[in-house]
Amino acid sequence: MSAVAPLHPNARARAADASASEAPADAQADGGFSEHLVVPLVEERVRVSKIRREAGRVRVRTFVRQRDETIDVSLAEERVHVERVAIGRPAERVEAPRYEGDTYIIPVYEEVFVVEKRLVLREEIHVRTERTETRTPQTVTLRSTDFVVERDGPSAPSVPPSASPRAAPDPAPTD
Repeated sequence: MSAVAPLHPNARARAADASASEAPADAQADGGFSEHLVVPLVEERVRVSKIRREAGRVRVRTFVRQRDETIDVSLAEERVHVERVAIGRPAERVEAPRYEGDTYIIPVYEEVFVVEKRLVLREEIHVRTERTETRTPQTVTLRSTDFVVERDGPSAPSVPPSASPRAAPDPAPTD
């Protein structure tokens, strides 16, 4: 690939000295130069390749640590208080169970023999729920897995245990 570029007037003498062995294509018959000189443009290219090589070896060991920790556990308990309330009055119809505040009332009916048959509300059962909550400390055992990295080979630098937040110094492994 070539391009035509205008030359500075002083550049003609330098170009003539540099290429004295061959005459440029635009040289005139009287030995002078025209205002343009053909300059070849050259490009270099690079090719990069890479290879894998072993830089060292690593051994990773895991071990389990145990620790006792006290935790605060919230335990809920519900108690049901059943109270039987005697009513003993005749009833016209059967009523469905109902709530009055936090008390669940279940009517209990019976039939009694009289000269005539009547529906009598004998009693009501009042059921009330009470909830209490207590905090009870409990001791539990928690386990976590840690690791140690060891390098093999004379030129391999060792990795300090502080390189990882979970890494630990070389403890005795537990089985």
